[in-house]
Amino acid sequence: MKSKFILFILMSLFLSIGIADEDSAKVKAMIDLSPNKPVQKLFSLTLLSINGESVIHRDDMIMLKPGNYQLKFASNIDLNFFSESSRILKSKINQRKYQDSIELKVEAGNIYHLAFDARPRKVEEWRPILLRTSEN
Repeated sequence: MKSKFILFILMSLFLSIGIADEDSAKVKAMIDLSPNKPVQKLFSLTLLSINGESVIHRDDMIMLKPGNYQLKFASNIDLNFFSESSRILKSKINQRKYQDSIELKVEAGNIYHLAFDARPRKVEEWRPILLRTSEN
């Protein structure tokens, strides 16, 4: 009888933890940093800072609470997808002659798909973009 009672208490505890996790997931938004479309010159991003505070984050997805954010990135540009692999282009990429941050308003329950847009001909016009927003 005592073991059944302990088992009941443990199961109740695990269920309450699961419910709390589901509720906390509902008040957050997911940010997808990996568009996986290099042929279209849309490259993945590595998050460097959130609102000016440095972060170490290596995954393709992050969870954020609702709010306004200034996100700074390092772009993962693959030069193999460019027809013009000139020294000037590589030099501008290495010197980071492009915009590397984006302002994002995050709402709970959404997935924000971000990418680094390298489609414009001028490197100075390259920037992180919001590709689309979907519901979680």
